[in-house]
This record gives sequence, C-alpha cells and structure tokens, in this order.
Amino acid sequence: MSPNFRIEGREDAPWLVLIHSLGTSLDIWDDQVAELGRQYRVLRYDVRGHGGTAAPQEPCTMLTLADDLLGLLAYCGITRAHLVGISIGGLIAMAASLRDDGAIASIAVCDSRCAVPQNYAGAIVARNQLIRARGMAAIADAMLNTSLTPSTRAARPKLATKLHRLFCATSVEGFVACSEAVGGNQLGAQLREIRVPTLFLAGDQDAAFPLESMRAEQLQVPGSNFAVIPRAGHLCNLDQPDTFNAILYQFVGSVR
Repeated sequence: MSPNFRIEGREDAPWLVLIHSLGTSLDIWDDQVAELGRQYRVLRYDVRGHGGTAAPQEPCTMLTLADDLLGLLAYCGITRAHLVGISIGGLIAMAASLRDDGAIASIAVCDSRCAVPQNYAGAIVARNQLIRARGMAAIADAMLNTSLTPSTRAARPKLATKLHRLFCATSVEGFVACSEAVGGNQLGAQLREIRVPTLFLAGDQDAAFPLESMRAEQLQVPGSNFAVIPRAGHLCNLDQPDTFNAILYQFVGSVR
C-alpha cells in the first residue's frame, strides 16, 4: 500500500504525526498545520481507504492500520515521533505504540475509545449495511451532526460543508474495512501495557463516546493524563482548534 501523505513545518523540530478520524482524510488538519508547524515537523496521512490512499483489498484489522503507520514512519526515516489521533486515529496511535520498538515518543488519544459494547457493535454492522446499499451520502448528515456541535455548524458553515464533502468522498470499501477494524479491536485488554506518555483528550459534547467511557479507559493506562475541551463535539480539533493546540503543546512539551 502506498499512503497519501504530506510533510510540513519546521525541518529542525520534533516530529508530530496527525491521524484523522473515520470517514475523513488528512484535510481535517488543514486549519491547524500552520500553527503546529511553528513548533513541530508535521506528518499527516490518509488512512487506508480514505482520501488519496487506496482502499484495502483484504480484511483490515487495527494491527494492519498500526503497521501501515509504522511502515510510513520507516519510509520517511522518522525514528522518533509524537502521535496525535482522533477517533479511529486514537486507536491506531494506541495500537502503534503497543507494536513499536521505540519510535513512538508519546500518544494523544482524542475522542476515542476501545470498548465495543453490544449496542455499538450492532450500530457498526447496521451502518455498514446501509452504506453498502445506499453509499456514503446516506450517513453523511448524521456523521456531521455528531462531529461538530450545533454552534460550530451554525457559525462556520464552510467547515460544515467541507466535512460533509469528506464523508461523502470516502470510499465505501475503505469506510467499511476500517469500521470493521474498530469493531474487532482488542486494545481494551492491552491498555495497561501502554508504556509511552499518553494523553486522553475529549470534547465535553461528544455524542459518540461519553466522557465517562473515555475516562474509564484512561484510568487503565499507567501514568496517563485526561483533558476535556469545553464546547466541543466528536471532532474536538475542529470545534475548538486553539484549545486543542494549547493542550497538545503542553502535553508534548512535557515529554522528555
């Protein structure tokens, strides 16, 4: 697989790797890269079946997605990096840290959780059946409403339109494969094995994953931190980018 990726920011700075959410692409970081690039060398890429990266031709697991990331780091000659993942990106960051032999300096797990209770598993199956029958447009409105708060959608209609287009543009095969990787993940049983500095970051209005569920997982990761962004939904980096960046700077800056 040849992933689509971009490298930006300061050439002499530590590496920061941005991993997008399910159904979007590296473009969700557009409005933050200039700021983050002031302090970091930024790598962002499209997960399998998203954006400019081809959809998988075989079943996809969270380990597959983690190995994709680690392979990209090796390809780019990156020997040490901080990972920032939102939604499925957070799971990929955790999985990569568990398979890594030293390249991962820290992980920020944003609006993400490992647990797949029965109702969530059923929702994943039903959603995949729907888009196989009717395409991504069938779920784009619902995903937009979960991703951004009502106030953000009203105040920033261009952002809402852009995000809606990203959902619609994602390949059905890629979305389904990555959804199944989420549904089949076993990371919950390995949380206590994560040894890199870890931050769990959540929007207080995330309708997809309640704060208490993310907090419960954070408490299982030794030495990890938990932060909440007010007035933010599932994609807290889009709802409150300045607050997101500030918390990220403080966390990554504390990692020796």
